[in-house]
Amino acid sequence: MEMILMISLCLTTLLTLLLLRKFLKRTATKVNRPPSPWRLPVIGNLHQLSLHPHRSLRSLSLRYGPLMLLHFGRVPILVVSSGEAAQEVLKTHDHKFANRPRSKAVRGLMNGGRDVVFAPYGEYWRQMKSVCILNLLTNKMVESFEKIREDEVNAMIKKLEEASSSASSENLSELFITLPSDVTSRVALGRKHSEDETARDLKKRVRQIMELLGEFPIGEYVPILGWIDGIRGFNKKIKEVSRGFSDLMDKVVQEHLEADKHKADFVDILLSIEKDKNNGFQVQRDDIKFMILDMFIGGTSTTSTLLEWTMTELIRSPKSMKKLQDEIRSTIRPHGSYIKEKEVENMKYLKAVIKEVLRLHPSLPMILPRLLSEDVKVKGYNIAAGTEVN
Repeated sequence: MEMILMISLCLTTLLTLLLLRKFLKRTATKVNRPPSPWRLPVIGNLHQLSLHPHRSLRSLSLRYGPLMLLHFGRVPILVVSSGEAAQEVLKTHDHKFANRPRSKAVRGLMNGGRDVVFAPYGEYWRQMKSVCILNLLTNKMVESFEKIREDEVNAMIKKLEEASSSASSENLSELFITLPSDVTSRVALGRKHSEDETARDLKKRVRQIMELLGEFPIGEYVPILGWIDGIRGFNKKIKEVSRGFSDLMDKVVQEHLEADKHKADFVDILLSIEKDKNNGFQVQRDDIKFMILDMFIGGTSTTSTLLEWTMTELIRSPKSMKKLQDEIRSTIRPHGSYIKEKEVENMKYLKAVIKEVLRLHPSLPMILPRLLSEDVKVKGYNIAAGTEVN
């Protein structure tokens, strides 16, 4: 009797599944999804990525179009590869695509996204962004840092002149990393990393955090394979770097609280906002740490990458190098002093070189992923909430 009941239940379940499958299939045909390449069970389209994901995605987009839907394990990924489609995502439907996916690294390193870059779209994010812009990124503030930029550029040029006169070699890659790091350190911390142990440690921690944010946590996309992240030490590294960064920033903040100086830097400004109870926005001590981290990440890696690629392309093209050298020589004043920022405004060929390098070698080959908060239609295709956008 029990056997007959078991067989009946199994048959009933199978028939129900078959009916549901037909119904769901019929319903799915009404939803116009973006074109997708074929995918494997469990891992989805992960097998179609190479060591250079942006190149793999470009190759796939040439076959499937400017809007392409992939699946990295359980996570749907919308790949946007045309200016027209990007405008719809980043401008027309900007609010719906304003959130960021919070990966394991973001949760562990950024306290779940308490910085400007990864904070959820809302009042907190708007206030954090406002604090950064008003106190660091307005035209007036950027102009006020001109002397700092000028000092650091002159220091780099002197190093190159000394190396040239003594016929010794100089590591340009290291110089190009040091320049924006020193500028950012002086603006944010009041001193540059190459002359201060605390600032040097901060540069090291920032680099470690950037490496972890760029890692691919397999457990985020294929939970059943999450144990791999533990075996390769990814989870442990997040905890170690997070603890080290937090301790270092506590030291930085304490130094600023105890310091007696007349000119305030970015940390001092944030501390004064934290103390002000009447501004309608309470900045917490941990928030200050992550805002400083955003400034270092945004102000160092992109600039150094652009400088390095610019020199690489100029070395590859001697004619362009000669033309740019002629423009620089014609701009230098008779006394032989270094070129000022205002004089750079009139250097048309230099601007053309920079624009061409940015076209050939974007500092980030792919934008930081966004997360769709609600269903939307883009270029006639239905995109479901929860889809990540690259």
